Amino acid sequence: MIATLVRSIFDQPDRMSTWAKLAEVTSRLTQAGFCDQATYLLDAADDILAFSVFPFEHWKKIRSNNPQERLNKEVRHDRRRRDLPQPSGGHPSRRRAAR
Repeated sequence: MIATLVRSIFDQPDRMSTWAKLAEVTSRLTQAGFCDQATYLLDAADDILAFSVFPFEHWKKIRSNNPQERLNKEVRHDRRRRDLPQPSGGHPSRRRAAR
């Protein structure tokens, strides 16, 4: 329930709607007895919704700073790079070791 409510904050089309949804979510959390979580969201509101000052087109790229997400993207990118055919002479590190 909490995760669904919090995710709905980020699905808003503009800055004002995002802040209005935050107020609605914290109100619903408080009514449901999740006062600590509502307080946490309100205390961190400026940081959580900092992305909303940028144009909407950029939101998806900047609203997530999940380090695990970025690491997974890097691993996928690196894996693709390793799967590319190597120039003649074998793997670059083997060529360096042979010198």
